[in-house]
Amino acid sequence: MTDPSSHLRPARPATDLPENFLPAPTRLRHDGWTPDKQRRFVEVLADTGCVSHAAKAAGKSKQSAYALCRRVPNSMFAFAWDAAIKLAHARLLDI
Repeated sequence: MTDPSSHLRPARPATDLPENFLPAPTRLRHDGWTPDKQRRFVEVLADTGCVSHAAKAAGKSKQSAYALCRRVPNSMFAFAWDAAIKLAHARLLDI
């Protein structure tokens, strides 16, 4: 099965986010929401507007993405999520 977002342009590298992007604080786990996974999630979310696609690109589930956002609602991750949704929405309106 092909990736439903494959027709979209490739996600930008993590360096496109501000250097001062502070990921949501999490416990260190090899399978957890690392800073790189959080950046990747936000970038793909901005490109696609789809939480499922963004979570998959980060190697996580959409349920864990929502849980992280609920757990730290005032984190830069949560604010970046909101901004990414707004950007994706604006792109759709432009189309």
